[in-house]
Amino acid sequence: MKLKSSRIDILPLNLEELEVFVKSRDDFEKKKGLTISGKILSEAYCEEITEMVTRIPLNWSTKNNDYLFYTLWVMVERSLQRIIGLFTFNGKPNSNGEVEVFFSIEESYRRHGYATEVMVEILN
Repeated sequence: MKLKSSRIDILPLNLEELEVFVKSRDDFEKKKGLTISGKILSEAYCEEITEMVTRIPLNWSTKNNDYLFYTLWVMVERSLQRIIGLFTFNGKPNSNGEVEVFFSIEESYRRHGYATEVMVEILN
C-alpha cells in the first residue's frame, strides 16, 4: 500500500519492513532505493516499537488492516527520494471516529506544510 500527495509518498510499514527499519534505517532506505540519511532511531524508540509488536501480535496479521493504526508510516519527499518524517496513529479510532496522530518531521523539513498535506491525503 502506498498513498501519494502532491509532494510526498506515504508508506505504512508492514511487519517485515518495520523490523528492518528499527534494526537499521540505512538498510531500509537501501532496500527502498531512497537517499541514505545516516539517521539512527533512539534505542528507547526501538524498544517501544518492539514492545508494541510483541504486545499485540494479532494486529500484525496480513489478513486484516488493523496494523495500519499501529505501525510507523514513512513520509518520503518524492523529488529527493528522502525520508523527511514519520507518523503513527495512537491505535484505532474511538467510537466518534477520532484518533490521535503523532508526527516526527526532520527539523529542516518542518514548517513546510508536509504534515498537513499528509493528513489531507489520509482523510481523503
